[in-house]
Amino acid sequence: MGFLRRTFFATPWHLIRFFIPFTAVVPLLVYRMTLFTHVYPGYSAMLTATSAGLCPQDDLAYPWFAMAARWVAGLAYAELPVRLSLFCAVCGGLAVSLFYLLVARLVFMFACEDSGGAMAAMPPRLRGTDDDTDEGDAPLRGEDGLAMNADGTLSIPISVQAHNRRVAYAAVLGGLGAASVLAFCVPFWLVATRLYPFAFDLLLLFLIINLVISYDQRGNPFSLFAGVLLLGACCVESPLFLLLMPIGGAFLLRSMVLNGHATTYRVLFAVLTGLAGLLLALYVVWQAAGVCAAIPVLAPRLILRVFLESVKGELFRWIPSFGWSFVFVQFLFPAAISFFVFSHAFRRRTPLLFLMQLALAVPLLPTLLNLSAAQGAVERVPGLNQLLGWVNLNTSIWGVARLTSKIPVYQHVVIALFVGLLVAAWFLMREMFQEKIDEDLDYYEYRDNPVVCRIGAVLCWPLLALTFLVPYFSYSDIDPEDGQFADRVADEIYRELDGRDWIVNIRLLKHHLMVRAHREGRCLTFLSTDDAQGERHRLSLKKTIRTDPSFAASRNRLINAADLSTAAFLREWFRHDMHAFKRVVLFDSPELWRDNGFLALPTGFFLSGAPREAGVDTAALLARHQAFGEAMRPLVTPKAPDSIRYYAYVRKGLNDQLARMANELSVLLVEQGRVTEAGALLEQVSYKAPDNLSVVLNRYELAVNRGGGADAQGEIEAQLRRLQQNEDTFALTVALLQARDGTLLNQDILDYVRKNIWSKGVNYRHLKITAKSVRTDPMTVMRDKKRELVQTIMRQIDSNEFDDAERHLNLLLDLDDKDSFALVNKARIAIERRDLPEAGLWMDLAKENGVPHEELVWHEAALLILDDKKDQAREILNTVIPSRPGDIRLWGLLAEILLQAGEYPELENRVFPALRSAASKREHYLMHMVRGYILRNNGPKDYPLARNSFLRALELNPHLHEVREDLLRLDDALDVPAFCEEDAKEVLRRDPEHAFANYLWGSVRLRRGELDLAEDLFTRSLEKERNAPAYAGLGAVLFERGAMEQAEKFLRRSLDLDAQRLFAWHVMARLLIATGRLDEASRALETVMDGMPDDLDVRLTWISLLMRQKQLDQAAVLVSDLLDDEELLPPHIRSRLKPLVAELSAELSK
Repeated sequence: MGFLRRTFFATPWHLIRFFIPFTAVVPLLVYRMTLFTHVYPGYSAMLTATSAGLCPQDDLAYPWFAMAARWVAGLAYAELPVRLSLFCAVCGGLAVSLFYLLVARLVFMFACEDSGGAMAAMPPRLRGTDDDTDEGDAPLRGEDGLAMNADGTLSIPISVQAHNRRVAYAAVLGGLGAASVLAFCVPFWLVATRLYPFAFDLLLLFLIINLVISYDQRGNPFSLFAGVLLLGACCVESPLFLLLMPIGGAFLLRSMVLNGHATTYRVLFAVLTGLAGLLLALYVVWQAAGVCAAIPVLAPRLILRVFLESVKGELFRWIPSFGWSFVFVQFLFPAAISFFVFSHAFRRRTPLLFLMQLALAVPLLPTLLNLSAAQGAVERVPGLNQLLGWVNLNTSIWGVARLTSKIPVYQHVVIALFVGLLVAAWFLMREMFQEKIDEDLDYYEYRDNPVVCRIGAVLCWPLLALTFLVPYFSYSDIDPEDGQFADRVADEIYRELDGRDWIVNIRLLKHHLMVRAHREGRCLTFLSTDDAQGERHRLSLKKTIRTDPSFAASRNRLINAADLSTAAFLREWFRHDMHAFKRVVLFDSPELWRDNGFLALPTGFFLSGAPREAGVDTAALLARHQAFGEAMRPLVTPKAPDSIRYYAYVRKGLNDQLARMANELSVLLVEQGRVTEAGALLEQVSYKAPDNLSVVLNRYELAVNRGGGADAQGEIEAQLRRLQQNEDTFALTVALLQARDGTLLNQDILDYVRKNIWSKGVNYRHLKITAKSVRTDPMTVMRDKKRELVQTIMRQIDSNEFDDAERHLNLLLDLDDKDSFALVNKARIAIERRDLPEAGLWMDLAKENGVPHEELVWHEAALLILDDKKDQAREILNTVIPSRPGDIRLWGLLAEILLQAGEYPELENRVFPALRSAASKREHYLMHMVRGYILRNNGPKDYPLARNSFLRALELNPHLHEVREDLLRLDDALDVPAFCEEDAKEVLRRDPEHAFANYLWGSVRLRRGELDLAEDLFTRSLEKERNAPAYAGLGAVLFERGAMEQAEKFLRRSLDLDAQRLFAWHVMARLLIATGRLDEASRALETVMDGMPDDLDVRLTWISLLMRQKQLDQAAVLVSDLLDDEELLPPHIRSRLKPLVAELSAELSK
């Protein structure tokens, strides 16, 4: 034993260091035995997919961890989830070991008998200037003023050595207790056995803090420079390191001063090391930005914005979603008093301080015991659970957090630190009852209460034992079997895919499916029709289209469609490839199949497509669906409810998906006349997914109108009333409902239910008054409902939401078919839609029901304008407007007449000021629309302002089709590529065949040199209609390819249709120059220069013509002017200018 003591435990530092390997190996072994070997649902699944390069990461959070995980994913060891989880387990074990060392260092700093807290346990420094002893009587002193023995060793009193030995024991016990709590508390155990970045980050955090403390205590330069390097390099990892960097830097600077290392060269080298760390951090962020979905192009400003958003998002994830009372009692309150408690706990033992220690310890017990309000032995003790509930101690922080998707790892690190310090402080209380060395030292006094010390010495051991029992209390939440249902469901989905590799609108388990396909070397393509995936996903889709040989026949058309939207791409793909449906599955949006001529067939969790003319065996589909539902029941509906809410969320999503598939199958059954089977299927589904409104409405449709299940009509109506409590029934539309819950058998059933069952108003739907004395009069109910409808309709009409307004007007007419407000506004909506017969019908009904003529003036004038009787309409408006000068709609009709007549002076001087005055209280689209036309009429100098006005008018009222057309013409005149592309795409998303929008976007493609894509757009424009711009664009494409003869043919055809199109003349001039017909080129270019004297492209063509005409001096002057502003020239101008400059230089040198 003496040999072991001298070898391994010679100093307190040796004693503490002896347990470091054990605190790493033991947790690592436990983590390996409980390792999650599958893809864990949620954030971990996304990290697994991004680590393998299967999808880009969403932000720039944890760039160091992402780089390390990608490196680990590339190793050839075990399966992908296993090696990634094992990497986190190794990081967790090392983090626990470093945390043990950190706690032990802190205990020794707080309790040892050296004011500097050095691990060498040095005695207090003796100041020779502070005493009156003679030099002969004073002990020998070293360079630092420390007491020295004759042989040069430090002189440490025996009492100090004995005390520091006991402090070492306390540090070991406290460190082991803290390490046990951290290693086996549920959050850390969870992130150490699954792919999460927290174990890796805590490893870096504890390493940096240990290096900082080590330098402070031992003055080792390696600790200094390593700490500075890591502080700089890790500052981008998470907000935690951003906070640590200034604090750690200030502490290191203080330590350099105290250690006497604050020399010029050492400080300079430390600063340079920190800058090197910052450069390394920037490099890591740049690498992470290269695979970030939010950063399509590597640009510093964009990277900075995404990084700041990532930091902000991580800070928000630190904030608990709910359960603040539990967090306050169990974390914030102990953290608030901890500094005062532990700053005195190792020096003074008084009753007040001990009570504060108990007040800090008690809130930590729910975390150590992993208490939950729904489990544990506390329920078996009468009244105990209620008592703990009063003080918010009946549920641990993890018990609250598992109801969210957040993992409170950092809170448990602080709690583990508090537990370790308490164990050490209470262990040192036994020191009072041990034998003391009879040596009077002026720096060592006992100010301890014996009772407090005795109680603390006793409580130390139960608390320490409790820390070692933490694994027992936590294991129930770390079962490696939990969460495997997600992988099993992904296996079933993958099996059902059966070779199909294009997945559309998958909402759950997308990353599981990626990893499952990756295991067999397949690559699936995931699309979303909501177009929320970002520019990088769009670029990835276009890359897939370019590399997939199956798209060769229609590649350009598909790339152009993919630039618009995913739905446009699918539409074009289905149109050009008759076998495309065999590669695609949809998880929702069955209308994508139906709108493109296919049947939507439920297959497991998704919808397959089949040609509409093909026969469908609904009996086989029904049997297959029922068998699949039975197989999935244990996975989506477990016997015991999930304790982790995210599991329940995933299972509910899967169950809802099965319900949507059953609903689509019932639609197919009804189409084939199998109403009874459809009703039975919907009834079965309504019990499993009671909140699916489409299922309930389809059941109601079968019961009321199809003769299926009429005996259950009362039950269905009761279910519909219950669903109304959680549904905004007035704002609900058929499109939104079908996108969310599935297809309706009869879209009119929603309005029928809204009128006959959902009769309670929006403001009163949650009120349940049963007393007969307070029943409301039926007339009062009718009045309130009509008032509510009128307010809603007015708001929708003012917002130009005519579809919603018409739906509510129908409800109002069902209540009162002679309501004047409803009749007038039905006529107005028909006029807005340019539906003259319907508008006339509602006008007649309004007149028959006594609507005053004054309320129909706008309608009559609008009908006259639509009937091309503008003079009569203008006469009516000029008669009425003086008596109603604030009616902006009347002024709008007059403005429309003046615009068509081209009378801009009256429009600008009379109508526009009136519109601006009428719209002073609330912005109106008419004011911006008229302003845009006035500015456009002013000439090219005001075109940008006119465009802004048009855009604002369209934003306020998207139904202005004429304004949208004029906006495209304005973009063509402005010739700004960004404007042309933006507005053309907006039109093409609504109408993919729009001729001028296709030309406009094609011109942008042409300017970028994308000749194949531009040719496709020009061709598509010509497929719609013969037009001069598209012919000119196609001629320009052929000219760039060198097909001069065909190009000239198309250009002349364009000029035949529109002799004023300067673009065609310009391309023709370039073609004539290239073919040597300089006289014709000169005449063509003269026409272009008269209309576009400042255009740079035209100037380059002029330079080329002058060079061919040997007017080199004049050409050199023009080139010199362009070279003076070369940096400001657009890229396509510079690309044309460089060869001209080279050619001109060669000509001048001859």
